[in-house]
Amino acid sequence: MTMLPSNQPCRPVFLCQPTGGGKSAVRDAFAACRPGVTLNVAPLLSLNADQCAKLKLRSHSKKLMAVHWDEYRHAPDLQALEHSLLMAATSISVVLFCSPQMITDNPPSLQFIKVLCKNNLLNAVCIDEAHLFVQFGMYFRSEFVKLRTTLFELLIVAPRPSTSSSITTTTCPVLVMTASATKSLLMQLTQLTGLSFAPSDIFWPDA
Repeated sequence: MTMLPSNQPCRPVFLCQPTGGGKSAVRDAFAACRPGVTLNVAPLLSLNADQCAKLKLRSHSKKLMAVHWDEYRHAPDLQALEHSLLMAATSISVVLFCSPQMITDNPPSLQFIKVLCKNNLLNAVCIDEAHLFVQFGMYFRSEFVKLRTTLFELLIVAPRPSTSSSITTTTCPVLVMTASATKSLLMQLTQLTGLSFAPSDIFWPDA
């Protein structure tokens, strides 16, 4: 796997594969390639907890750590965790699992992401189960809309005036994953997030 420099603009990738089709392996393999934080955002707390527990079981390396961020809601615990993560991310890989609410409704968490960006420690952002944000009503959609003005606008690189391309570039790799999607859902996803995808960066299920 060829790694981009941390300050190299990237194009977001949309990955649609069935359950068990290897989406998590793509995220984990990328995360393990270099020190820093891979932020995994999914709309269900139980899903994040399960994914975090499974990664802990799969990883036999002290160089890859999994953390369920939503478990640290109280300010002292959160501050202690984030301080330790900043120290750890300079030498090991961390996959940080969280809900949209952890970012949009918790200003210290968003500030922590900005600190990661400033220090080139945010390696990638993964949006897991993306179809749920679009399909499951306004409870999830409202939180995802907030992500556009908090997280995604932080990552999206403003296009140069001389550039006519409509394809988004971001300051770090963004991987959008789902097991169930249509082209219509992908269009709605673009409207919700502001992320647009080049045809070569969209991967549908393939035998």
